[in-house]
Amino acid sequence: MTGPDKNKLFPNERIKTICYLKNLPPKTNVEIGEYTYYSDNKNPPEKFYDNIEHHYEFLGDKLIIGRFCAIAEGIKFIMNGANHKMDGIQPKTRGQVHCFALDKTSDLSSCLSS
Repeated sequence: MTGPDKNKLFPNERIKTICYLKNLPPKTNVEIGEYTYYSDNKNPPEKFYDNIEHHYEFLGDKLIIGRFCAIAEGIKFIMNGANHKMDGIQPKTRGQVHCFALDKTSDLSSCLSS
């Protein structure tokens, strides 16, 4: 008995909603292991990369997905590019009290006690 061909896009040519991601056109900052598959009933397989958000090559991030993974429709990968500057004003919430940190070393103990 033989299994699906890992070098084909579709493990079963009759089911076009499930594909092996490794066989999509490659991206330099995405690495996908063998036999990892993706299922999507709404979009073609090539749209998989649209599920990787805030993934900018200039940051040097790389998304690595291992072998034998099953990825469902609707998944979103939020990459490091979604982070915001950490040394500016940031809201901190505890209960109904809103505090603002001016930098990473600000003392928020008075806000945290409420």
